[in-house]
Amino acid sequence: MVFYANRTCLSSCRRFVVPIALITACLWANPGSPASATPMRWDIISLDFTTAPVTISAGGNATAHADDGPSDPEQVGIAKGGAKLTLTGSGFFDTDGIGPTTGGGTWETFSAPDENGEVVSSGSGEYTVTDLLYWTPAPGQINPGLNDTIGNIGDTRAGLALFAVDFDDGSAGNVYISCRLRGGEILTPDGVFEGQIANKDFITYSLFEAPIAGVDANRTLFHVIPEPSTMTLALCLLPVIGLVRRMRRN
Repeated sequence: MVFYANRTCLSSCRRFVVPIALITACLWANPGSPASATPMRWDIISLDFTTAPVTISAGGNATAHADDGPSDPEQVGIAKGGAKLTLTGSGFFDTDGIGPTTGGGTWETFSAPDENGEVVSSGSGEYTVTDLLYWTPAPGQINPGLNDTIGNIGDTRAGLALFAVDFDDGSAGNVYISCRLRGGEILTPDGVFEGQIANKDFITYSLFEAPIAGVDANRTLFHVIPEPSTMTLALCLLPVIGLVRRMRRN
């Protein structure tokens, strides 16, 4: 049996298809997360110590070492003489793990130093974050006087995130991003490390390279992403309301 739609009905329906599509797109662009979820950004950060105040930006690097060399008692977390993995990166996730998890960066591996102390790059490329496996916030406050070019300084957070990643050479692994903040009244506990540790296939780079004062390396940061305000959503809907009114006149 064939049904024929009424032309009047089709004409009326067309008037609502475009507005409904636009409203849907507007809401999709400004999603409201569940009450239990908080949208976050993570970064391996860069610090510019030549500015006053010190400037925080994306694009830093962090290194972790494999436990295949003698330990260095002068710096907790380093395996002197071990192979190492250096990462850059940033991305986004929801704290409940339900929302999209995105991000990635570059990677480079280095062999253990030879008898002359020389190291050789053993591979490099890009990696992509595929999933959030774990997240927990930690207490801690950043120095509020720093110049934060990534987000609002008041939205910074300490914590620990674990991501599943794919490397572009066909290998897979996991990356821990850990951030401790000790620049305010609330200090992150000593047991929280600053930097990254990771595994790439069967090699585990489990010894983080700790940051050194005045050196731009081995630092991370989390930011809470503010939810869109009611005013932002209203401004988004204004063009849709105008379009509906014009279509009704026609």
